[in-house]
Amino acid sequence: MLQFVATLFINVTYFAAFGVAAETFSIPRCAAALANLFERWIEPFGHAEDRGSARGEEKVRRDGGRRRGSDRIGNGRGRRRSMDERLGPISPAKLKEGLKHAKRWGGKVVGGMRRSFSSQEDLRRDQARRVEYLVKEGRRLNEMCDSAGAVNAFRQAVAIRPNDAILLVCLSKSLSDQVFTEEVFHDHALARALSSEAAAISEEAVALKPTYAEAHLSLGAALGRLSMWSDNREKVELSRSIKERCEEAIRLDPESDLALHVLARFEHQMANLGRIVRLLVRAMYGNKLSPGTLEGAEALFRRAVALRPTRLIHRVELGKLLLDAKRPDEAKAELELAVTLPREDVNSEHERRDAVELLKKHWGIRAEVPTFEDIPPTPPPRRRTSGDGDSSPWGGFGSRRASGDGDATMIPEAPGEFEGDSARGSPADSARSASPTPSS
Repeated sequence: MLQFVATLFINVTYFAAFGVAAETFSIPRCAAALANLFERWIEPFGHAEDRGSARGEEKVRRDGGRRRGSDRIGNGRGRRRSMDERLGPISPAKLKEGLKHAKRWGGKVVGGMRRSFSSQEDLRRDQARRVEYLVKEGRRLNEMCDSAGAVNAFRQAVAIRPNDAILLVCLSKSLSDQVFTEEVFHDHALARALSSEAAAISEEAVALKPTYAEAHLSLGAALGRLSMWSDNREKVELSRSIKERCEEAIRLDPESDLALHVLARFEHQMANLGRIVRLLVRAMYGNKLSPGTLEGAEALFRRAVALRPTRLIHRVELGKLLLDAKRPDEAKAELELAVTLPREDVNSEHERRDAVELLKKHWGIRAEVPTFEDIPPTPPPRRRTSGDGDSSPWGGFGSRRASGDGDATMIPEAPGEFEGDSARGSPADSARSASPTPSS
């Protein structure tokens, strides 16, 4: 790098001094160019008449420089006065003028470079803080059950970092969750469009980062949401992709409780397929796609509960499965516990409502729903300059599953993890008789 910069500097000085073409380059001519520039710098130190004669000599040199450049290097002693004669006595005024001349040109070069590097560094830091703010605000809005606001926040973050798989997963998750808002859930065309967009964004995240388990989980969950507004044939076509994405997510991250949850719900739904749909599955896939069993689904749900005991959606869906398996006492215990668990996002609140309705329907229990305090808005980022001595812009905000791709100090891994019921909870069937029953 230093060799390249030095070569570039020599060429530039030579071309600036003599205005010649690149093919006439030679080391002696470059040395002459550097000497010429040095003479320009010390010009203020000489006498006025010397400066006038120097300008004349410079004109002569430029006119005949191409022919006599090398001769001037070898025979220059007889044509020039020595440097001591040119300088003459150096007075304080001349010294001051020369230093001012050097400082002016040096300041232009150094100051320009400093401003260029500082502005780029400030822009990088500002973007990092902006993304950090948008991620935190999006997660806050998700926890407040404001999926539309979370979508808006993550869209802005993706606009800054469009090729970041973690941010794409955050956006896909929020889009997929938005179908559970009241104004979207009963508008099947809009809900289907949002689910399709979420699936497309997840596919982009998988393409950018194939080893990222959350991207595969996000795609499987988005396809599950899309199947809610699909006919039987399309549901069957989507079912294989859902299963494959969840299995890949588990392979990449065996500790992903949400991937286990989505796969368990898939198994539960396959076990409850009607006769016509079962025949359609067998006709399309033969024995490549198993019909699913309640026992297999229960085992997956219990693994998810063991990994994350306080996640509400695991226990509600396990309680629904136990009801289907004619084990009401176990189902009641799971549902009663689920009602008391923390809020995570709009999905967890739909699942909580399911649990309350099921307890009332089967046991006549009026469960008390806890109240939750609102989370204060995220403080907006403060603009800083490169001289503030700022440390890592994320301030320790990260995940246990760091990706290893890209700049770890710029985008944290944590936002990529589904916070809350990312595995797609569903309202109780009794409350949604006029609408399609949501599924994973």
